[in-house]
Amino acid sequence: MLSQWFQIVSVVTLTSVSALSWAQGVPSHGSDQIWNLDAQLQQSLNDAVSSYPTISAARASLTAADADLSAAKWARFPTISVQESALQNTNNLKTYNQKNLQTVAMIDQPVWTGGVISGNIDRMTFEQQSALAGVGEAILDIELQVLQSYFDVQRQQQWQVVLKRSITEHQKLVEMMTRRVQQEVSPVSDLDLSISRMAQLQQQFSTITASRNVSVQRIRDLVGNSTLELPLHNLGEDSTPEFVLSDLIDKTLEYSPTLLRRRADSQAAAATITVTRAELMPKVSVNYAYDDTLGGRVGLTIKSQFSGGLSGFAVSQSAKQKQQAIELQLEAIERQTRNLVIADYEEYQSGKNKIKVTNEASEAAQRISASYMRQFTSGQRNWIELMNAVREATSAELDAIDAHIGTQIALTKLILRSGLWRPE
Repeated sequence: MLSQWFQIVSVVTLTSVSALSWAQGVPSHGSDQIWNLDAQLQQSLNDAVSSYPTISAARASLTAADADLSAAKWARFPTISVQESALQNTNNLKTYNQKNLQTVAMIDQPVWTGGVISGNIDRMTFEQQSALAGVGEAILDIELQVLQSYFDVQRQQQWQVVLKRSITEHQKLVEMMTRRVQQEVSPVSDLDLSISRMAQLQQQFSTITASRNVSVQRIRDLVGNSTLELPLHNLGEDSTPEFVLSDLIDKTLEYSPTLLRRRADSQAAAATITVTRAELMPKVSVNYAYDDTLGGRVGLTIKSQFSGGLSGFAVSQSAKQKQQAIELQLEAIERQTRNLVIADYEEYQSGKNKIKVTNEASEAAQRISASYMRQFTSGQRNWIELMNAVREATSAELDAIDAHIGTQIALTKLILRSGLWRPE
């Protein structure tokens, strides 16, 4: 009997698979790389994307969403049940033999569910898309953290070079003034000023070194490499391409994983509304049953069920309100995204001008410092004027570094947020 039943199950299942087959696939985050970044930065971004825990967690959520979608699609297939009962004669409870066993097998194939199955599949499809966008959202968040840490390290390393050179220069000035004081050519106050300025630079250098160590540790944690060391970046190799703001805004709004996720959430909420309404409709199914008493039989079942009275209407209204809330959030996210692009774009445009101005100012300050040194030697400038000129030259060089780094941060944010570069 059971062998006959399993043959029936196999035929029904294979027929259902043939009629309801589908192709499964999940679009990848993509490696459509349109823009080339600094090689070390690109490597750091790729390393972080491949190993950071929050991205791995988002990918696990996507795998779970894939499984949920697969489960929803299996609802189209028949429900199979087997029941084995041991029956006894009530007049003689001690009497029992194998002939008292009763087997009942049933196959129930949904025919019409009012849209419950298709609605659940739609809902799980949109939840899968939301999970996929969630992976992109986690990736972009880590990318922005990596780029900030990367350029923080570069800024601090560039500052270390400038400050170290300035400390060396001040040491020479202290030595020169020490000789002049010993020779009673200059007052002790000039030596005290030199020592004080050098101490300020040494303190600044120590602070920058500590900040650099923190930034290095941060990027090491992000990329999962405890020995990572970033080489000094050549600021003269930085490019400053031209962009059209409207194009950047359009690309960012199209690429934004946060917007994609919330749109998918909105569509999932709409599918939930469809499902809750469909659950109020009657369900039609075809069943096949077999038992030892009646043998095989086929029937048509119409079932209507209201759980908790008319609570289904309240659930439908709740889902509708949630969808409206998501739509309002979408509008707010679009505005925030647009403002972020505009802010980065303006900072980038301003930074390009700052690079030119601060470079010219730094070069001028260096010339003035050298000139004041010659004039001091010839007696045309006093010591405090020379010390101020040297400090101004150092400050101008640090400002130039800030302009370069700030511009590159704004540029890289524009590139990452608009999807012009994506991880491998």
